[in-house]
Amino acid sequence: MNAPVRALRIRRGGEGRPRTRSAISSQPPEPRATPACRGLLVLLVVALTGCGYQLSGQAGTIPGNLQRISVPMFTNGTTVPGLEQLVTAAVRTQLQRDGRIRLGTDTSSSAQLRGAVRRYELSLLASDRSDFALEYRVEVEVHVVVEDLRQQQTTLDQTLAINTEYVVSPQIVSTDIARERALLAVAREAGERVVSLLLDRF
Repeated sequence: MNAPVRALRIRRGGEGRPRTRSAISSQPPEPRATPACRGLLVLLVVALTGCGYQLSGQAGTIPGNLQRISVPMFTNGTTVPGLEQLVTAAVRTQLQRDGRIRLGTDTSSSAQLRGAVRRYELSLLASDRSDFALEYRVEVEVHVVVEDLRQQQTTLDQTLAINTEYVVSPQIVSTDIARERALLAVAREAGERVVSLLLDRF
């Protein structure tokens, strides 16, 4: 259960935008965020939850005990405030986009999806001759459990490792924005993979 699942890789171009790779290096000191950018995580949560829903799939193929599921807020075992909000919002949004099951409350649902953001690691990928950082990799580990509340049994227990990269700018604010975009990409990827693991077997 503790072995990370191979991350699904996405490559994106452009300065300050995430690009994925594979290997993990040692974790360097993380760049400090400026006060002006500390609200970016909140804005990113709004961006995730505010997307238009695109329904797909067929609800009739899903077992009745999974057709209404609650997704309480994930726990956060990292030092990154708000990271659990990003991942939780991404999972809920992806479930609504898929459309095969409905989100419910703890009391109205027949299943529950719980999650924990267990690890956040920042690795230096490249630096210039003056040891100025040029590129970082972000890796996040997310553990999810889905429980059938009627049968009192676990139907999914999975650990995911998602990573992406971002380019550092000489301007602190630009670097902070690039980092938050990387976190948003990681959260969206986590949401897509969780829903795929849960529903694509039906």
